Amino acid sequence: MSILECSTVVTNDFAKGRHDPKKGENSYFNGSWEELEQLVLNNFDKHLPNPQEVKGGFVVEVPVPAEGFFAGEIELGDLRDEEQVFAEVKPRFPGDQIRKSLWIERSELPAARQVIIPMYQSCALEDKYRQLDANDPGNWEIVSINASTSTVPMQIPFETMCHNDFGSAGGSPRVYKDPSHQIEEMKKSFVYSRDTLAVRKS
Repeated sequence: MSILECSTVVTNDFAKGRHDPKKGENSYFNGSWEELEQLVLNNFDKHLPNPQEVKGGFVVEVPVPAEGFFAGEIELGDLRDEEQVFAEVKPRFPGDQIRKSLWIERSELPAARQVIIPMYQSCALEDKYRQLDANDPGNWEIVSINASTSTVPMQIPFETMCHNDFGSAGGSPRVYKDPSHQIEEMKKSFVYSRDTLAVRKS
């Protein structure tokens, strides 16, 4: 049972823009946003242990059943010889730090084997990004859909983690118990990111 309260879940506009099935640029759910929100609400108490503390509140990662989700990343071992890797450099949204992206393209995104939904308490989001009342600790906002074909436990992408922790615009630095904890978390992120690659619809 979670010690955190969750009474309301919405999908933040940032996540809706990045995980639009029509765009196919990232992992997505083939149901409605309302169905996704109810699914996450029903599974909230199963969130991964040790919620991340950030300025203003907490971030949790909620595993949900993979049915109906399509993956935005694959293991490098699934890369086909003929596939090319694409790259771009741009911010995710106005005011965000410019970021680098690498991916391959396929006609359809593969079915996901595992899915984790990262959520921020509304009070942990900046005013300009928040969509629910920050005074209610039970308000949570979906900020991403992390779906993968990998069976290795998913980690935050290493570059995203560095942007968050080292002060890039648009990032949310985590609070670590001590420097060794930060190194341990960064190593897990690095190893996972090293062995996976993003995939988009062509």
